[in-house]
Amino acid sequence: MRFPQGGTVLGQVTLAPDALIEDDRRSFVLPVPRALKALVVNGSPHATRYRDEAFFVDAALTAPGSPVEVATRDAEVGLREDFSAYDLVLLLNVPAPSADEAQKLAAFVENGGGLFISMGDRVNPEAYNQRLGPVLPRPLRLVRTSAERDDPDADTKSARLAQVSVEHVLFSPFTGQAEEGLVGARFYKYMLLEADSPGAAGASQVLATYEDGAPAVAVARKGKGAWRCSPARWTATGATSPSAPPSCR
Repeated sequence: MRFPQGGTVLGQVTLAPDALIEDDRRSFVLPVPRALKALVVNGSPHATRYRDEAFFVDAALTAPGSPVEVATRDAEVGLREDFSAYDLVLLLNVPAPSADEAQKLAAFVENGGGLFISMGDRVNPEAYNQRLGPVLPRPLRLVRTSAERDDPDADTKSARLAQVSVEHVLFSPFTGQAEEGLVGARFYKYMLLEADSPGAAGASQVLATYEDGAPAVAVARKGKGAWRCSPARWTATGATSPSAPPSCR
């Protein structure tokens, strides 16, 4: 049964009448979680669907049974949205926001919103650090190239994930064949992050690393919200099977 919206539902179950009428009817109260609203800001749309920056994310968040309502916008329109209308904002290879847009994003996170950012060729580390520094789990450093895509040996030279905190809720969808796809994903370029001070207040947590030890997924809590960074670009060059992160709550 599907409910049009979340909230507390009062209902009653009725059986066909029998000799004992007292147990033919039972009332119940059911809490129905409301749908999560996600804003996907696509920094690199493409006419070929599988090459589109948001292809895998859209497929994951709109999969059957997903509790997420998705609105996908290009960067120009998406960064002008009212973020308070959403539970989660995903910036996918989006150029650094303006000072005003960055301030809106920071306020969104401080007030409890979730922010996910994936890297790409349109992400300028210096500009991101300057505009979004207060909510980054770690400052961005520079792009490392593990292999050129046209290199005949790209499959062996490309980076792979080495350590993954599979027990974390972020990776709970990756079981069985999905886990094999995750650990088998190849990365030709990825963003390096600056070192963190583990004991410092608001220190980030690294949930996955590449074979060279560089963070692949870093998370941090800022204010009432959370910030997640994937230093890679999740398109056809990265993960090849979509899976929705349950941590978008």
